[in-house]
Amino acid sequence: MTLVVRTAGKPESMTPAVRGVVRAIDAQVPISRVATMDEVVAGSIASRRFTTILLGGFAALAMALAGIGIYGVIAYGVSQRTYELGVRIALGASTASVVRLVMAEGVRMTLTGLALGLIGALAIDRLLRSMLVGVTTTDPTTLGVVVGVLVCVAPCACALPARRATTVSPTEALRNG
Repeated sequence: MTLVVRTAGKPESMTPAVRGVVRAIDAQVPISRVATMDEVVAGSIASRRFTTILLGGFAALAMALAGIGIYGVIAYGVSQRTYELGVRIALGASTASVVRLVMAEGVRMTLTGLALGLIGALAIDRLLRSMLVGVTTTDPTTLGVVVGVLVCVAPCACALPARRATTVSPTEALRNG
């Protein structure tokens, strides 16, 4: 049997009074569990909340790994193109044009990855739908935040390799190429 009591004050302060009223009606009735409605609701959604927090943590980790991955791919691409960049600098390419070249490549790869990622997210829509509470898998806010963060992270991740590309000595690059 369950007894639900609505109160205008703090529910915890009403517990002794409710116990007294129940005992006055029937002293044989056991009172085993007293909980506020907030506690009952929190207990009923605890597993979903845990799953959501876990997925959020993995999403944050995935965003960090995406930024590191963008940096790694661009840095590797720049190191593979040292000879080409050295030739460009030797032929008179400005520092700004070399930075623009490296940054454009990084942003282009990021945009391609974002497009493929959005297609993948829409493809696994049904699987994720059962795990999310109060948020649809195609939630424009969530997708917008992810795209926005990665669009902001991409230039930052490209900046260091682009700067390194401008420090390539043309003679060293040609000698090692």
